[in-house]
Amino acid sequence: MLKALSATVVVVLGAALAAAYFALFIVHQNEQAIVLEFGKPVKIISEPGLYWKVPVVQTVDYFDKRILDLDTASQEVTASDQNSKNIFDRMRAERQREAAEARAEGVGASNRIKADADRQVTVIKADAIRDGERMRGDADAERNRIFADAFNRDPDFFAFYRSMQAYETGIKDTRMLLAPDSEFFKYFNSPSGNGSPSQPKR
Repeated sequence: MLKALSATVVVVLGAALAAAYFALFIVHQNEQAIVLEFGKPVKIISEPGLYWKVPVVQTVDYFDKRILDLDTASQEVTASDQNSKNIFDRMRAERQREAAEARAEGVGASNRIKADADRQVTVIKADAIRDGERMRGDADAERNRIFADAFNRDPDFFAFYRSMQAYETGIKDTRMLLAPDSEFFKYFNSPSGNGSPSQPKR
C-alpha cells in the first residue's frame, strides 16, 4: 500500500513538473518575447520574469531587445512650426508639374496623330495625281489615235476640221491683220481649200 502511494505521488509530481516545464518560460533582462497562438501573436512581453503559456497551443519567440533594427520607408514629416502657406505652395507646384507632364504627353500624341494624317493626305494626293495623269495620258493617246485614224481616212476633212478649230480660237479674241488671199482663209474662199471655188457635182 505504501509503495503504491509512493508511486502515485511520484507520477503526480512528475506530471506536475512536466506541465510546469512546458507551461512556464523565463524572459531575461536583455530579451523580450512574443507569445504565439497557432502562429498568431497574442501577447508581447518586454519585462523580465517568469511567465506561463498554454502547452502545445502556444509557443514563444525571443528577441534581443538591446539592438532592434526597423526598416521603414522614408516619409516627409511636417513639423508643427513648418506653415500652411509653404505646404500649399509645395502642393500647388507638384500639381502644376503633373499637369505640365500631362499636357506634354497630350501635345506629343497630337503631333503624332497630325503627322500620320499629313502623311496619309500626301500619299492619297500623290496616288490621285498619278491616277489622274495616267487617265489623262490614256485619254490623250486615245484622242490622238482617233485623230490619226480620221486623218488617214480623209486628210482633206481633217485639215478642214483643224482649220475650223483655228478659226474659232483665233478670230474670237484675237486681232489679226491678214491679206484676203492668206493661207489662213483658204477655206473661206473654197470648201476644198485649194483657193478656187468648188465645182458643183453633176
